[in-house]
Amino acid sequence: MALLGEYIRQLRLKKRMSLRTLAKLSGVSNSEISRIETGSRKMPSPIILKKIAPHLGVMTENLLEKSGYLKKETVENTPSALERCPALAKAVASLDDCEDDQLQEIARFIEVFRKTHEMHP
Repeated sequence: MALLGEYIRQLRLKKRMSLRTLAKLSGVSNSEISRIETGSRKMPSPIILKKIAPHLGVMTENLLEKSGYLKKETVENTPSALERCPALAKAVASLDDCEDDQLQEIARFIEVFRKTHEMHP
């Protein structure tokens, strides 16, 4: 879907991220990401969308909706992690006081936690 591909491309460029960087972070090949962005990969698998979503700063559900796997109403009615967990919302609100190196450490911790606990969106 060109719409999905263009959306992903815009998100990536907004973060000033190259295809190679997104590929390295997500574990999805840069050629596969390129095919998605150009629209030659019409329906990327949900697994691929799940891998790239966090690095683009969006919920997996948003990419699933853009690709046609989910209906928009389903995405709009799905509560975010911050809505489901007030303690997390409070912790995130306090991040404004953190230094950049602290934020990087928190991001690494979350990534390790997600990988070791096989988190699903």
